[in-house]
Amino acid sequence: MVVAAAGFWIINTDDEKDNKLIVRFLNIGHGLSVLIQTPDGKNVLIDAGSFDVFKSTAVFLEDLNVSKLNAFIITHPHPDHVSFAVDVFELCEVERVYMPGNADNLEPELWSSVMNATVAEGCPVYNDATISPGDYLDISDDVTFRVMWVNTNATRVNDSCIVIRMDYRDTSFLFTADIEWAAEASMIGLGLDLNVDILQVAHHGVDSGTSPEFLNASTPDVAIISCGQGYGIPLVPQPGVVERLNDIPTFVTMFNSMVVVEVNDSDYSIYYR
Repeated sequence: MVVAAAGFWIINTDDEKDNKLIVRFLNIGHGLSVLIQTPDGKNVLIDAGSFDVFKSTAVFLEDLNVSKLNAFIITHPHPDHVSFAVDVFELCEVERVYMPGNADNLEPELWSSVMNATVAEGCPVYNDATISPGDYLDISDDVTFRVMWVNTNATRVNDSCIVIRMDYRDTSFLFTADIEWAAEASMIGLGLDLNVDILQVAHHGVDSGTSPEFLNASTPDVAIISCGQGYGIPLVPQPGVVERLNDIPTFVTMFNSMVVVEVNDSDYSIYYR
């Protein structure tokens, strides 16, 4: 069930507005960029890229008055996840970077510019040499960030992605980046807790991800797909993924400026903006 119309969609919401976690899935075209703002005032960005000539992540950050990132998580080096990364480094003070540690095979000059910007920032960089599945990231006192997958030796770059589980009170997220069925199967084999409330659907809704087994393991109540019209043919989300998500309310970023999730102590609401 794709929730396409602009509006408000609520699960168990109440009037409590304090201690709020805000997660924005930005419509930057066909790519992924997620801004997380924690109750203790931390800003975390997951990816910043698009295949489209579209609104840069940095423009969104500037509009939201974000000038510092406590963590910038670069899930993998493909351009639809990093094409705006240099813009972000130019706009923001970045406290720490997390990335798999492998290189890009699509646009090496772009990836080189991202690496140069990371070095110029001078912040700590954590990769597969220092983080492993199961590790917790020291980002926020209120919100838990846990590495669920990273593998720079994967056969496909998409399966090298950093996958992050995020928990705040009674609400959990899984950010899967572009992992495909092989990585999903390996994650299930690790035995880590994949059961979450909100799932960022892998690889923009391409049928190479979001296997039936992975959905059975993650059992999401809501799915969010970050995609646009710039991927080419076939268009995304692809029919196999749509069919597998049929009974799960699904939000797609291409319809509006962003998909926003607001989490209070025990409840969450989701809406397009």
